[in-house]
Amino acid sequence: MLKIKIKYFIALVLILPFLSANIIAQPEDVKQRRQIEHQAIKDFLYNKLLNAPVSSNPSNSGSLKYSQQNYLNKNNANEDRKSLFMNGNNVAVEIENYGGIGPGFGGIREITNLIWRDAPYIFQFCPIVGASVIDTAGQRIHIITDGMNDYDRPGLREIDPATGLKWQWQPLPGYADPNQSYIASNPAFDSDRDGKPDSWPRDWYNETLGQYVWPGYLVQGENNADLEAFFAMDDRDNKEFKYYPFTNDKSRQGLGVQIDGRAFQWSNSLAANAIFFVWSITNVSDTQLDSVVFGIYGDPDIGGGDNDDDNGAFISPSDITVPLYSRNMVYFFDPDGVGDQGRELGYLGCKFLESPGNPNDGIDNDGDGIIDERQDNAFDEDGDWNQETDDVGVDGIAGTADFGEGDGVPTLGNRLADGRPDPLQPGEPNFGYTDLDEADQIGLTSFKSSQWATDLRIAYDEDVWNAIKPGPESFSEITNDEDIVFIYGSGYISLAPGETKRISMSFLFGEDLDDLLLTAETVQDIYNKNYRFFKPPSLPKVTAIPDDKKVTLYWDTDSEESIDPITGKDFEGYVVYRSTRPDFADIQNITDGRGSKFLYEPLKGIDGFEAKFDLNNDWIGFHPVPYQGRGINYYLGVNSGLRHSFVDSNEVRNGQTYYYAVVAYDHGDSLGIPPSETSKKISLDPITSLLTFDDNTVQVTPGPRASGYDRPEIVEVTDVVHSNGLGNGFVDFSIINDLDVKDDSYTLTFKDTLYIPEEI
Repeated sequence: MLKIKIKYFIALVLILPFLSANIIAQPEDVKQRRQIEHQAIKDFLYNKLLNAPVSSNPSNSGSLKYSQQNYLNKNNANEDRKSLFMNGNNVAVEIENYGGIGPGFGGIREITNLIWRDAPYIFQFCPIVGASVIDTAGQRIHIITDGMNDYDRPGLREIDPATGLKWQWQPLPGYADPNQSYIASNPAFDSDRDGKPDSWPRDWYNETLGQYVWPGYLVQGENNADLEAFFAMDDRDNKEFKYYPFTNDKSRQGLGVQIDGRAFQWSNSLAANAIFFVWSITNVSDTQLDSVVFGIYGDPDIGGGDNDDDNGAFISPSDITVPLYSRNMVYFFDPDGVGDQGRELGYLGCKFLESPGNPNDGIDNDGDGIIDERQDNAFDEDGDWNQETDDVGVDGIAGTADFGEGDGVPTLGNRLADGRPDPLQPGEPNFGYTDLDEADQIGLTSFKSSQWATDLRIAYDEDVWNAIKPGPESFSEITNDEDIVFIYGSGYISLAPGETKRISMSFLFGEDLDDLLLTAETVQDIYNKNYRFFKPPSLPKVTAIPDDKKVTLYWDTDSEESIDPITGKDFEGYVVYRSTRPDFADIQNITDGRGSKFLYEPLKGIDGFEAKFDLNNDWIGFHPVPYQGRGINYYLGVNSGLRHSFVDSNEVRNGQTYYYAVVAYDHGDSLGIPPSETSKKISLDPITSLLTFDDNTVQVTPGPRASGYDRPEIVEVTDVVHSNGLGNGFVDFSIINDLDVKDDSYTLTFKDTLYIPEEI
């Protein structure tokens, strides 16, 4: 028998009243506005597709391009090259710290190359930077740096034919732990429990705080999204031309620029079909760059090897007859809606979001009423720096007494010795480089598309330059029914030594065009909010115990103290999901008002009720705010009260592997913010097939205990002894995890204090 001794001390419980919220439904005019906009966009795209050129020379590239789809060689002989499998929501993709979105050549198409609902949608994308410079012979040349890992065919890969040196972006050390193979991410695992997440470098330790701190995008120590990645690369190895941007270092060539790359994913259902990428580009050389173009090279393959019949249409920034969220975007689809192995396909959107600014032309390029705003001066041009909340010093963290904290004026971030931004001292929020609005963005200035392996080959710098430079013929239409590649461009700009500018984009998906446009509206909203969006509570830590035809789950209470950056402390409850797949795709069965799969179906107990446990408060039933444009409201629960354990015995089969997630959710607010759930992420290593679990996900295979196993039990009358201390409360016990009971005797101690103020 299990013996328990209890020591009591006086405990004080405070019950705070919950303030009821006013219920405000989505206005009917918003729905009507969206219907009118969507129809206008569909009509616009229909006319484009009706008049689009069609390929008369099919390449049949699918059989060639995907003939070696399981040949994995991408990291061989490349020092510091690392990758990360991003799957923080419904979109999954392997990213590379040399700039690749998707591994390109050598990737596993159905796992690593931007997967949505089991189907692949791209081969590879990457950022590019081009500039017009003068070489050592006095000739004007055009240099392009990229990171495309394409097939070894003429023009498809920037590589020295003599030495094999990649004339590409190369990752920089110091942005990840060198003794492991992953890009730094947040949240990240800390397998050895030393306080440093495994993928983080030791340089991210903050001595003032006594802990490792994530170098957040706009605020240090904070996640903008539910899953983030951060890496850096430069073009020192782009040695194709006789151009030397560093005065005293002839070993480093290229254009002398560095890129800090970030990726973001939100698990909120509104943003769960999108992934974001932001690249901050700095001139770290000694040489002024006067004619620079930033760009993105893309090779979408809708459905994988079935890519020779892809269709696409581009809506440019100048097409003002349709709303902003639909512009600067390429729309891709497969006409028959079927990809490799008969997989059902949806729509892919590639949306250009942020461009570099031009602070020197005397023009209000971004139409915000401010001329030539810039991010490297001492002025807060848009006036959104708040002394009460933002005066936190150069490290961006309140309470560290660092430079600039509490001085009453905004503080810019610091620069490292080579001119690049210091990720650990980004400056104060809403000022300089932490404020996206303080850049006079010039927008998208070119778009060109072609057929893979023809006239838009990434290794031919002059051809690529002619495709991305601005000019009268800077935008072209897409030729359909072929394997499409394309390039975005934004320029010209200047880039002085030590100057930083940005580009960003998003990939988004939809079952149909309406579904895609709803996500596009959310994507634009996230960008407009400086990449801040509704955040769910923190992940609960879950443990699972397999048993005979049942599984017991239990979890901690940390999620209940979470603070949302927009709505404050809004934790509401927990919900349990069960699946036979690690991506939980088989339970995404709750459709929105248009019939598109949108929400996940909670596990039901043997009593038929959902395994959803919520606070007993004024938030009950369906949330008053529907998901924007979806025609569906989140079900908050029935005020069942919180629980921290659950026994699943509903048709549980011994020997069957199940995947469980215990998800915390919030209640949003009644003024327009629907609830958010935490992610339920299980990562599959594409090479080893090993699964990695987040704190709130587990894998369980139920089965009976071994013959003769004696379960521990508590007989309360004889086994529970109140040994000392004062208290008159009732204590009840139950054994949740019998496998954790190792001894026969345990002592349980309660400690608290009671403060009684003196009488006045």
